[in-house]
Amino acid sequence: MQITTGGACHLELTLVERALGQLGRSDLEFLFIEDVGNLVCPAAHDLGEHLRVVLLSTPEGDDKPAKYAKAFRTSQALVITKLDLLPHVPFAVAAATAEALQIQPALRVFSVCAPRNEGIADWCDYLDGQREQLLRRGEEESGGFR
Repeated sequence: MQITTGGACHLELTLVERALGQLGRSDLEFLFIEDVGNLVCPAAHDLGEHLRVVLLSTPEGDDKPAKYAKAFRTSQALVITKLDLLPHVPFAVAAATAEALQIQPALRVFSVCAPRNEGIADWCDYLDGQREQLLRRGEEESGGFR
């Protein structure tokens, strides 16, 4: 579902809540909120997410962790995408990863290539594990009731 911000540079929690209500579903196992645009505004706003992920596309360049440090500092995971383009763009996965980990040492880093199905299983396993942890915490907090 597309959410328009009405000219603002980032999503607000109220916009996400409204869109979620319009979906009319309560059986979702995963909800991905993509806040497109720059890497500055979204890093400063809480959308009620359980997991914050920053995507870094190889054509964008490997200098983004230092340039947009807050986006990396406030995330739990980094997904480096479009590995299939590495032969054609100046991007060093090791350098981007090292710089991101300097900013956020606990960051989980995944490198993926959808056309070659590289890294996708690890990324999905991580998401499943995060979901299970969230469900366990919810059960513990509610006394075992889902």
